[in-house]
Amino acid sequence: MKILIEEEGKEIDKKKLSNDLMNVLRDAKLSPAHSIFVQQQIKMSQYSKRSSMKWHPAIIRLAISLFETSRSAYERLRDSGFVQLPSSRTLFDYTHFTDIKGGFDLVAIESVIYKKASGELIGFTNLNYVDKELQKLDIFLFDPRGEVKEEQATKIMAFLVKGVANGVEEVVASFAVNNVSARQMYQWTWRLVSILERSDVPHLLRTLRNSFYRSRMGKKGKRCMLKNGRRIVWDHIVKLYKVKKNKILRKSYKLTLQHVYPDSYSCMKVKLAAQVLSSTVAKDLSYQKWPGTSETVKFIEKCNNWFDDMNGPHSSVGKKKLNKGLEQYRSTDD
Repeated sequence: MKILIEEEGKEIDKKKLSNDLMNVLRDAKLSPAHSIFVQQQIKMSQYSKRSSMKWHPAIIRLAISLFETSRSAYERLRDSGFVQLPSSRTLFDYTHFTDIKGGFDLVAIESVIYKKASGELIGFTNLNYVDKELQKLDIFLFDPRGEVKEEQATKIMAFLVKGVANGVEEVVASFAVNNVSARQMYQWTWRLVSILERSDVPHLLRTLRNSFYRSRMGKKGKRCMLKNGRRIVWDHIVKLYKVKKNKILRKSYKLTLQHVYPDSYSCMKVKLAAQVLSSTVAKDLSYQKWPGTSETVKFIEKCNNWFDDMNGPHSSVGKKKLNKGLEQYRSTDD
């Protein structure tokens, strides 16, 4: 792309382009939704620091809907540079406005009404936060004074987890509902399965990566891990990224700034930890033959193998990916 731009790119008159764009916008018959979107894009372009932007509620609702539909597509659209959108951290703050904790949940209690005459609990449905927010947005665009009527719940849908070999029996999720659609049931069920199946292994992988990240040489790190007299340090990952980041073809092609310099939010993403502690990174680092990196390579390989062993035995993904580490356990020697 850089070569093509240098050879075939043409200079444009920024002032003329800006004036033309202003004339187009001035004469265009924009809908309320278009107007909000354009204004937000212009406003965002005026900030040198992205975190200073205060997004319009309509854009937040749209972003949450896109993010929940496909997180990878949302991030790719945001990274493309064509459209300015809120960061995943911003969306996280909006969708996690209250903490789940033991004791009385005052936020949940506020949404429940107790009818003394019959002893009934009368709540309001909360089938899908994003669907409700989009419905509010649609009504607002056509009638700013319009309101979405709350649909009264008639029953509670609960998910119960029961242990097979022990006495565990707990309700782990509940939703106030009226009529549940197949789509909502599908989303809730597989979200719960994902949480239950992956609650330990990802946490341990992130812990491994975070410990590795803090192992640095000199004053940069809080510790410096050693084995067989050789360092296991994050500096090797930083060096690999800096040397290879501008290469078109490289084995560790998934390494990005977010992997190498994680912030407080990206530190929580299992995907980023798995991509650093992967066989591709280990092979690329080994291929460089830099002195003193042998134990770092072994450490990454062991983390990769352990993660495969913990994630593969329950499925046939090993055969599909031709990865023996992901194959099912079939004997006591596996």
